[in-house]
Amino acid sequence: MDHQFTRDIILFCLLVMITNVSAASQDTPIVQPTSGVGNQISGLVWVDNNADGLQNPGEPGFVQTTLDFSPPTVALYVVNSLDPVHVVSLGERADGRYVFNNVSAGDYYICVSNEFQEMGLSVTTPDNGDDSIDSDFDFSPCSYEIVVDSNQNIVRDLGLKGGHHVNSSFAKLADTGILFGGDYPNGNNGSCTGTVISQQDCALGRDAQVLAGTLRKIGAGHAGFDFTKLNADGNPLQAGAASWSCVRDNYTGLVWEAKTDNEGIHNKDNTYRWGGMTAQAQSYGKHYHDWDELVQETNQQRLCGMTGWRVPSVNELESLINFNSVDPAIDQKYFPHASSDIWTSTPDPVFANKAWHVSFANGFITHDDRNHRWQVRLVNVSAR
Repeated sequence: MDHQFTRDIILFCLLVMITNVSAASQDTPIVQPTSGVGNQISGLVWVDNNADGLQNPGEPGFVQTTLDFSPPTVALYVVNSLDPVHVVSLGERADGRYVFNNVSAGDYYICVSNEFQEMGLSVTTPDNGDDSIDSDFDFSPCSYEIVVDSNQNIVRDLGLKGGHHVNSSFAKLADTGILFGGDYPNGNNGSCTGTVISQQDCALGRDAQVLAGTLRKIGAGHAGFDFTKLNADGNPLQAGAASWSCVRDNYTGLVWEAKTDNEGIHNKDNTYRWGGMTAQAQSYGKHYHDWDELVQETNQQRLCGMTGWRVPSVNELESLINFNSVDPAIDQKYFPHASSDIWTSTPDPVFANKAWHVSFANGFITHDDRNHRWQVRLVNVSAR
């Protein structure tokens, strides 16, 4: 049976993955993050406040306490080309540094999954100057290949820019959109009334504020959702505009590509197999690269005046689900061309031939084979 998640149980986390591209046994740890002698891979993860790709005085290390989450979850995933091997906790260092001791000889990559992008961060420009203070990760985002022989201390640093978004509203989960209550076991009501109504969804959060007439919005949208349509240059449009290029979520800070009826890369009927540019875990499982043209050309176009367009993570795409309706479970006034199934950038951590997608027919989040062809809706982070 496919796993289904609700936003109440999905944790935000920064996942640092070590990918061994040589044949490795699933029963033998590739990396043990314990003290000792032997080969070592270490580095600094820092917040590149001025986005120049270099470590400057005063720029902080990226540590768990930097994140406004409870609890902030940081983990290391050690995988081979097929399946995860081990999951371990990342050392809680106050300076943003990491270290792997006793690394076996082999070829490695250090990769960071796209969850950090939900915090409004992105990988800074790599190889931008002095190798001792620049970033060594490309936009995959992975380090360049690391070849470990013997008695080596290899350093790979990672800069994350956009630190002013770390405490952005996307650290808080979007509401469900539910405006009705229920009388268990007799069914649902047409309004926010029902058994123990104070504990039901419609009586809590932003949706409840809408019913009470106390929620102030920047834009408009169903229930607690707050959307603004944007033109091709990124300028706001009226809620009733007949055409638009993007939709900004004023609560999460995310900006979404708008699908169209026109021919071209943004056509609503374009479908893709999973994997390619901006997908997480580039060396894990099969990647089809069908959506690479969409990612590349959208960034070349500077859609809505922005670069940095990418495939969203499962947590990001889930934020658009409107559980108040089905077929589709999304605000159609802003997303009229949402497909019933849309890919995320998140692979299944157990089954290398599967990845996560969101069904906007019913609001389910599930995984399926990567060779299925589904819609992709790109996301970006608002600079407002």
